[in-house]
Amino acid sequence: MKKILNAFFLIIIGLFSFSAVPALAQGGVALEGLDKTAGVAEYTTGESANLTNVVGGLIGSLLGVLGIVFVILLIYGGIRYMTASGDETHVKEAKSLLIAATVGLIITISAYAIASFTLSRLSIGLGIDNQGKLICDPETGVCVQGGPAVPSD
Repeated sequence: MKKILNAFFLIIIGLFSFSAVPALAQGGVALEGLDKTAGVAEYTTGESANLTNVVGGLIGSLLGVLGIVFVILLIYGGIRYMTASGDETHVKEAKSLLIAATVGLIITISAYAIASFTLSRLSIGLGIDNQGKLICDPETGVCVQGGPAVPSD
């Protein structure tokens, strides 16, 4: 059992060590030349990195990994339950693992729903749409930015 858990955690750590982490250090004037060059080369630029996109991405990734962990625990608990061979202690352990994994999966799905709702409301409150752009009224040209409306440039 200990060897299986060690191997599982090594796989998870290995997956995280090879994941790409965006560099968010550049912005403003430094990106204007890159945008022009990308336009000439007919490439499109990515979405802007704002608070809701970064935090939402991190929360989504973390909760996705937790969901995978709990599904693996459900499968493992099911296998232990099927191979218990009627031994009451093994059946009891497998049932408790299945219950714990189910509760963990429900908590993870609930946390994802709450985080998604909160981040969407936060971005609306900050006046930012899903693409990281300011929400503006096309008729008046007024953009919402952090609460009170400010005239757009």
